[in-house]
Amino acid sequence: MKQIVHFAKRLSTVGALYAALVVSSPSQTLTTLVSFDFIDGNAPWSALVESTNGNLYGTTYYGGLYSGGTVFAITPSPEFKVLYNFCAGGYPCTDGASPAGALVQAGNGNLYGTTENGGNNGAGFAYKLGRFAGWLLDPLFSFSGGNNGGQPTGVVVASNGSLYGGAQGGIQNCGTDGSQYCGLVFNLRPQPTACPTTQCNWNEKVPYRFSSESDGSGTINVSASDHAGNLYGTTSTGGASDQGTVFELTPSGGSWTKTTLYSFTGGHDGYGPTQVLLGNDGNLYGIANGGVFHDGVVFQLTPSGGEWTLLVLRAFGSDGFFAPASLVQDSAGNLYGIAAFYGFYGSAAIFVLEKTSPGRRFSFYLVDHSEFDVLNNLVGDAAGNLYGTGYDYTTIDGSRRNPNPGGGQQTHDSYIFKASYDSNGWHYEDLEFLGSQFLDSSGSLALDSSGNLYGTTYDCGTSSQGTVWQLSP
Repeated sequence: MKQIVHFAKRLSTVGALYAALVVSSPSQTLTTLVSFDFIDGNAPWSALVESTNGNLYGTTYYGGLYSGGTVFAITPSPEFKVLYNFCAGGYPCTDGASPAGALVQAGNGNLYGTTENGGNNGAGFAYKLGRFAGWLLDPLFSFSGGNNGGQPTGVVVASNGSLYGGAQGGIQNCGTDGSQYCGLVFNLRPQPTACPTTQCNWNEKVPYRFSSESDGSGTINVSASDHAGNLYGTTSTGGASDQGTVFELTPSGGSWTKTTLYSFTGGHDGYGPTQVLLGNDGNLYGIANGGVFHDGVVFQLTPSGGEWTLLVLRAFGSDGFFAPASLVQDSAGNLYGIAAFYGFYGSAAIFVLEKTSPGRRFSFYLVDHSEFDVLNNLVGDAAGNLYGTGYDYTTIDGSRRNPNPGGGQQTHDSYIFKASYDSNGWHYEDLEFLGSQFLDSSGSLALDSSGNLYGTTYDCGTSSQGTVWQLSP
């Protein structure tokens, strides 16, 4: 029997939990949709993508017929299919190897993605998977490294159908001695003339090469594109104080203008931004390390008169919470995320930055496990419910598990949970107990219109090569 812990009100003061009642929840059905065996893939790290036809698409970083990773699909029936095996021609894997970053799907149904390795130059590869008498991989571009970039971190699809992303390379003028590449933003688009075959390479343009530490450096992530075609992203280092930046790229007359919206100082505002999202109110919201209490901040960037102003919405560390992650926004503009909570071996909480007039009100509630680590994969549905996964290092009777028996692998229990809010307060529900599975912290959860929840484990399964699971209401 699963339980809901019902909190009598939102928590606006630290350390006060108001547990009111415990009720039973309806049963859920957990199904292992696929258990990988290396031949069909290994380590499904990237996020699952649900298409308009109801299929799920994903990648495995390793495995497949040629050990270079795979792209796979799971139909609603459900039927599992490997759509492509990377490194089909053998080393040096001119068709790519080690697919990294989530697949993205365009409005025409095509899937786009990148690999960290392989390609004609060994510096990474961008590809399209489209339907043409079955699934066909179209090799869009082989990165060459150096000035033109390599090891792409993923792509976003712009409104015009072209692809944008961040990569290593560009101008060699960063690092302590100026010998490191600063990074760049790339753009891939079809050739200007019609393609006479089903497979045609795309052209690369580089909208921007970061030129120095003060301009931005480190890991370059392109996170969002708005309706006007502007791009928003982050650099992990560089800027005026070498603590990272948030930037905007604006198209104009065939060229691009880069604007540093904010340079982090490493003080109260934090450093090394790890996430930025474009809010439904036109503001940018994100997470950075550090801050006044040294344990992370959630920030807001607001445009006004051609300038952007940073406001720290919450600084973590003074009240037992640290390491905020997985920021999401609902249709009402409220922000949600997860944070760790100091304990004997650590616990976790979901935090809320509720949109009020004026400002935002912070509240939190602890997940109903005394020593619980929540993974970075929070997802919300249209009704405002939140879903996530995590580890519990205690047994069902509350006794302490040995986290590292005999110096070997950690022992833990894994859970899928749901959090919801109504006029009576927060509700926490353990939807499913997974046992000692190793849930994937980098692969996001996915929800379909029927309320089914999907996720991955990066090992376990019948061959210990990873699984894809479905939790049905």
